[in-house]
Amino acid sequence: MIRFENRKMIVYIASMLLISRIFIYLTGYIGNNLFSDYTAPPEFEKAAQSGWESTSLKLPEMLRETRLISLDDMVKFDSFYYLDIVENGYNKFKIDEPHDPANWVFYPLYPILIYSFAKALSLDSKVVSIALSNFFLLFGLIFVYLICCKRGIEENNIKKVLFFILIFPASLYYSVPYTESLFLLLSSATIFFTLKKDYKVSLILAGLSMVARAPGFINLFYVVLSIIIDKKFRGIIRDPKLVLSMVVSVIPICLYFLYMKTLTGDFLAPIHEQAINWARSLTLPFSNILYYFINPYFISFGGWDNGLISFIISISVFVIYFGYFIKNRRGILKEKDELLFFLYGLLILIISFSSSCWLISTIRYTMLCIPFYIYLADFASKNELINNFYLLLFMTMNVIITTAFFNNYFFAV
Repeated sequence: MIRFENRKMIVYIASMLLISRIFIYLTGYIGNNLFSDYTAPPEFEKAAQSGWESTSLKLPEMLRETRLISLDDMVKFDSFYYLDIVENGYNKFKIDEPHDPANWVFYPLYPILIYSFAKALSLDSKVVSIALSNFFLLFGLIFVYLICCKRGIEENNIKKVLFFILIFPASLYYSVPYTESLFLLLSSATIFFTLKKDYKVSLILAGLSMVARAPGFINLFYVVLSIIIDKKFRGIIRDPKLVLSMVVSVIPICLYFLYMKTLTGDFLAPIHEQAINWARSLTLPFSNILYYFINPYFISFGGWDNGLISFIISISVFVIYFGYFIKNRRGILKEKDELLFFLYGLLILIISFSSSCWLISTIRYTMLCIPFYIYLADFASKNELINNFYLLLFMTMNVIITTAFFNNYFFAV
């Protein structure tokens, strides 16, 4: 059982989470009433007074006329697919038949949890999904805190790590029906129990992360390499319970793929469907960044990516991540655990930038790179200019992406 030596820190985490979500929802509320919906024609009105005349967007005049944020406002884009899986299950047709984008690409753990809690508590699946996402976020932050404690990071720097997570430009997605917060929880818990050398638990958590999001295999990679470094192959073979845990860890993803085989005729349907109908295919890592240099765009085809915003945030992440490596390369290369931690985060970034020639969703994918926040906090604690720059950048972009999300701008995805 985990004992928290600093209960005040846990209260601080919960308080900061609540405050950050209030500001995010307040941003959505104001933006939703102040700006037009991307998918609906705006309504204009003429105003005239004392010889002055103007045509402008019609806005609510009185506070009582404004529209509050509802549950439906938080269910957008991929959320529909997760909730559809909860209500109706996976699409039942063969992959070689002509079909619209199938929901097989959305892994089953999150829908299973929503379904289970909704049934047990007799609540609407939308309510449960949002509640679970915030619950997962809270415990994900707690495990990030525990990771920082294990790494010997000072309390003020830990607070910076947590704060940067909460204000990251796409952090809204931790609190809506998406898998980001669940994956943050499983990833942070995997890393923490690996650092504790409780490999049996970390293997199970890594296995569960594989049926939460596709990059979950990186968690398993991290745990297995940690075990090899710590115990060597002989030590692994001599521990039958550890070997059994390794086998158990891959059972969930194997069961999911076997189910896909019976349903679609393709064992790897969730992967192949990405290329067939979701405009996602494996590309050279970071080739979308190179493509942006060659062909700088503001909005991609269909409005699904704001290239400028994605590029700015991507570069800001790279500068910190690779800057930290350059600055601390001797320590990282000398310590196997530090090198593995760096490679773990690097793989998260590589996967985030290897699925399209566009920068679609890279902001959302990148925010799951836990080492990045630790490296950023280290820089920010030593350089006030870096600290203030990233605070301003993240908060500004957070407001833009949150407003875009609630006003149905596709690039917010």
